Amino acid sequence: MFLQAQIAKHLCKGGALHFTLALAISSIASSLLASEQNDVRTDLFSAPTILSALHSQYSSITNLSCTVRREVSGDQGDKLETMSHIDWARGDKMRVQVLKDRGRRAVIDGTSVYVKYPGDDAPAQYKIEDQLPSQFANLRSVPGSPEETLAPYADMDAAEFADAGEYARAVIFTPKDKSPENSAILYIDANGLVARIDIKSPANGDIPPSSTRVTFNAPFEVLPGVFLFKRITTEAEVGGKVLLSTTRLS
Repeated sequence: MFLQAQIAKHLCKGGALHFTLALAISSIASSLLASEQNDVRTDLFSAPTILSALHSQYSSITNLSCTVRREVSGDQGDKLETMSHIDWARGDKMRVQVLKDRGRRAVIDGTSVYVKYPGDDAPAQYKIEDQLPSQFANLRSVPGSPEETLAPYADMDAAEFADAGEYARAVIFTPKDKSPENSAILYIDANGLVARIDIKSPANGDIPPSSTRVTFNAPFEVLPGVFLFKRITTEAEVGGKVLLSTTRLS
């Protein structure tokens, strides 16, 4: 999660864990300004080139803005809701205004991240150059797009996956060392759109193994051949605990 380790203490107050900036960054948008875009369909590309095809689809989106509502619930009945307004632009620039739950703000100006709560004298500041590049995969992809979710798998091997189930096609991404514990499967529907992504991650130190399913619902065309989604659902299981998330945009 983007900068979670560095800014978690600033995002946890009053004993309750609030959404990190990563949750805001992972939201998608409905209002776009973009340059010309090639019309491409992911179902027309071979497995090794699908991620580059997705990048081609989204690369001409230069900035976007939206209001994002997210509901997260756990298997113990706990529930958390947030609503934020997000302005995003290429070049590592973003502004996040939380409209619900104390109105904190975050700004990324291309070189630094600033997080401020009402009542704070000054925002906390973090230099982008001091962070690992992998922490910025979500910031440097179109927020909430399938490209963002698949960014960590860009350097993995890609191959056709035999069991596409209800979908038209499936592509599996695995590490070059062929480790089966770490993989992602991309499902494509009959219209050539990304419909679902299943992710498996191995244990990492104190972090137990996890599995995540991201489903993309209610697609809408924002440019010729380029679709975003009005609703994204995520089901994650970590250490036997299940977390459900629904993101809606307007």
